[in-house]
Amino acid sequence: MLHVLAEHAKSDPVAGAIRDGVLAAGHGSLEAFGLVSHLEGVQLVEAARGPGVLATAAEAGRALLGSGVEIVVVSNSNGEKLARWFGHAGLPNHPHPEVEPGALRLRGNAGKHLLDRAGSEQLVLDGVAIELRRPRYEAILREEAPDAIVGDVFSLDLALPLSLKRSDPAWRHVRLFWLVHDYTPARMQRAIATAAPEVEVLTGGLPGVAAALIG
Repeated sequence: MLHVLAEHAKSDPVAGAIRDGVLAAGHGSLEAFGLVSHLEGVQLVEAARGPGVLATAAEAGRALLGSGVEIVVVSNSNGEKLARWFGHAGLPNHPHPEVEPGALRLRGNAGKHLLDRAGSEQLVLDGVAIELRRPRYEAILREEAPDAIVGDVFSLDLALPLSLKRSDPAWRHVRLFWLVHDYTPARMQRAIATAAPEVEVLTGGLPGVAAALIG
């Protein structure tokens, strides 16, 4: 939303007024304001209920780790936050590139949202166009060469892996799990159901992933 406001601030008076208000409050840009808002929101959540890893998700993680599944958490969040949240949930973890059997490996600051300014390539699913050229995320994916990828925000987490699965023979075996929630956009759900049969849609959260991978 902030990106759209920034793009239209010069031509749209409402967008311009919002931008000017943000800048007047001392933020260097709409992007900087978005980051501050996110971090403050995280602090409020943690103050109210503690770090927010669901008990069911933590249990699924322990089951996967206990079955010998290597789990790499690739997230836009920074490593400190990831370690704090997973540690609070009692899940053993180490920052990338440290590897320890039975522990999560955490790769923060993944930059899944960062697009290639040099060009554009899109995946179109039933009329929904998603930008694919995310160089930092693609480098991580190719380095990890996973057997399965789990995500909930389809555009950030799974669109690029789906494109790789369709275009690169080395990725044909990779399973793609999409975690759908009550707030997942219905338009996106229809697009996946219509045009992406390779994606395994799960409505029960991470326990569904554990069931699919280890039974």
